[in-house]
Amino acid sequence: MPELPEVETVARQLARAIVGKTVARVVVFAPKSVRGRPLTPLVGRAVTGVDRRAKLIRIACGEWTLLVHLKMTGRLLRLPAGHPTGPYTRAVFTFTDGTQLFFDDIRRFGYLMLLPSADAEAHFVREGYGPEPLAPDFDANALAACLARRPRARIKAALLDQTCIAGIGNIYADETLFAAGIRPTRPAGRITRAERAALWTAIRDILTRSIAARGSSSVNYRDTAGRSGNFVRFLQVYGRNGDPCPKGDGGVIHKTVVAGRGTHWCPKHQK
Repeated sequence: MPELPEVETVARQLARAIVGKTVARVVVFAPKSVRGRPLTPLVGRAVTGVDRRAKLIRIACGEWTLLVHLKMTGRLLRLPAGHPTGPYTRAVFTFTDGTQLFFDDIRRFGYLMLLPSADAEAHFVREGYGPEPLAPDFDANALAACLARRPRARIKAALLDQTCIAGIGNIYADETLFAAGIRPTRPAGRITRAERAALWTAIRDILTRSIAARGSSSVNYRDTAGRSGNFVRFLQVYGRNGDPCPKGDGGVIHKTVVAGRGTHWCPKHQK
């Protein structure tokens, strides 16, 4: 599933490409990909902003805001006028200049949801999303407060909990815990202050570097130009079961299951 860096990449690319454009037509090929009200109110409205909250993209069009959740295999692709639809195209947004935005989704887990802009922020409050890990006010104390709400949870499970911290998924939970030297099965309440500081630093650093590399493409993720993310080249443990630990001193990457997710870690360096 695209995580914070991948969704942030898509949102930034869309902000540069479609803000100011006016929606001329919306065609939905898979009604189940649309949650709630139809998308027709977008027709005739200009895009006024695009950003990200948690793992969702927010496309503001005046008094309406479109939420897009890519889930496992969703993609938002910028395509030229007249580009044909594919077998996984679920919706197409055509702008008055003829350019198009395709919502493709192989497994159909992703969705589009239209909300009044006045209610868009309240939606995230109702859903219980936690703080943004790259927000200026998310410091080591904020991380400690998040973990304190789930002291008995395994630390990886706490990081995956979107009500604890928004946007982190399987890839970046593994990578940040490795960087901080923390075993993924440790109870969140037993992480020391020094370890929390190391984890906070790792979260901020790794997410920021991944955004700069347009995210990680382990399987399905593509940016709006259809390109794979480059950060997969810099992953230290995720997807590397059986490989030597990148620290180069005899450790070996293991794979286990934590919180129902495949988890990669180094027993020698994560305690």
